[in-house]
Amino acid sequence: MFETFQGVVEDKKKAIYLRPETAQGIFINFKNIQRAMRAKLPFGVAQVGKSFRNEVTPGNFIFRTREFEQMELEFFFDEETPNSYFDELVNKSYDFMLKLGLSKNNLKVRKHDQEELAHYSKATVDLEYNFPFGW
Repeated sequence: MFETFQGVVEDKKKAIYLRPETAQGIFINFKNIQRAMRAKLPFGVAQVGKSFRNEVTPGNFIFRTREFEQMELEFFFDEETPNSYFDELVNKSYDFMLKLGLSKNNLKVRKHDQEELAHYSKATVDLEYNFPFGW
């Protein structure tokens, strides 16, 4: 988490922490979202917002900054019921990127290994872009 201080004087009593991810808001509001949407599993919630990370060596200009905009989709499903929604969503997201004009040569789908998953995740996929400095 990104530690900073509230006020003009650095005082541990006034330490505050900025969120490293956007996902917390989705999980905290899960029940409210489900009730308001009258949603039944499976369903997804997308969010765009600012995140903050204490990058030790910010580099590559705007790509490794301490403050950045993050887009995230959390997809909720009943783990007892097999579903194809997750794969379908990944495919539609990939197709959307192609429709935006991104080249297939510069785009890839990367599934996270089991040890990379967050504690709340059964599966995670990143759509990665090949920038001049790499993936």
